[in-house]
Amino acid sequence: MKTWEEIELSIRRAILKAGTNTQVIFAYPQSPRPSLPYTAIEVVSWGAVINDWFKTDPHSGVTKQYGIRELNVRIHWYGTNAYFEGALCASRLEQLPVRWEMSPDNTMSILRTDDIVLVSDLIENSYEPRAEMNMVLSVALMDGTVDEDVGYFDDIEPILWTNKPH
Repeated sequence: MKTWEEIELSIRRAILKAGTNTQVIFAYPQSPRPSLPYTAIEVVSWGAVINDWFKTDPHSGVTKQYGIRELNVRIHWYGTNAYFEGALCASRLEQLPVRWEMSPDNTMSILRTDDIVLVSDLIENSYEPRAEMNMVLSVALMDGTVDEDVGYFDDIEPILWTNKPH
């Protein structure tokens, strides 16, 4: 199974390669903010488990699980050139070298991206330029490294209890 750290690292590497901001963080509630400009990645939701499949080795009896999930993320750009940084980053996400930052380690790809929205806001009495974009990723979360050895019992000795009425 892919670890959350592997998935975060792949997304972060792609955003770093696509944009010019050198500070790319994952946004968590109540987490500190770096100085401007920076890019924050927010995990919005995971897709449901729908089409997992299992493969059983007939010799060992071990069953391995495979499955692909949709991961919805929102990318936020902060700073004076937030909208332009977002536009640059979004256009470069389509390029193969950036996509390769995601795929070799995690078998991850970009399914779709939304439009970039300018969401500048008044923060602590100052105007803060911000932009954001939603992105849906396809992540091979279950990669066959999770297995289940169902096995079988040859013997049930000693019998510890019997199912009889009292």
